[in-house]
Amino acid sequence: LRIEYDMLRGNQSNFNSENLNYRIQNAELKKLISVLKLESTKHKNAWKRETEKSEVVEKELGTLREQLVQMEKTDVEQNEELRRENAVLKQQVFDWEQKNTKLEHDFLSVKKQFAISQKNESLIPGLKAEIETLQEQVAELTENLRDVLEQQQTFLATKTDEDTESVASMNS
Repeated sequence: LRIEYDMLRGNQSNFNSENLNYRIQNAELKKLISVLKLESTKHKNAWKRETEKSEVVEKELGTLREQLVQMEKTDVEQNEELRRENAVLKQQVFDWEQKNTKLEHDFLSVKKQFAISQKNESLIPGLKAEIETLQEQVAELTENLRDVLEQQQTFLATKTDEDTESVASMNS
C-alpha cells in the first residue's frame, strides 16, 4: 500500500508537475494569443487605415483624372481657338503686307510724280521766259500782220480805184 501510495504520490507529483507545465504553457500561449490578437488588431487597424488612405487616394486620383480629361478638353478647345486666331492673324498679316506693298508702289509713284513735278517747277521760269518771248513775237507778228493787212487793203483799194478808172476809161 505504501508503494502504491508512493506511486500515487509520485504520479500525483508528476501529474502536478505536468499540470504546472501545462498551466505555464497555457498561460504563455494565452499571452501569445493575446499578443497575436493585439498585433492582429493593430495590423487590421493599419490595414483599415491604409485601405481608407488608398480609397482617399483613389478618389483624389479619380478627381485628378477627371480634371486632366477636362483640362485636355479645354486645351483642345483652346488650341482650336488659338489656331483660328492664328489663321485670322496670318490673314491680317497677309492683308497688311499686300496693303504695304500697294502703299510702297503708290509711294514710289508719288515720289516719281514729285520728282517730275520738281523738274517741271524748275522748268517753269525758263518756260515763262519763253512764253513771254513768244508773246512778244506774236505781238510783233500781229503788228506786222496788221501793217501788211493795211498795206494790202490800201493796195487793193488803190488797185480797185485804178481798175475802176481803167474800166471807166475803157468804157468811155
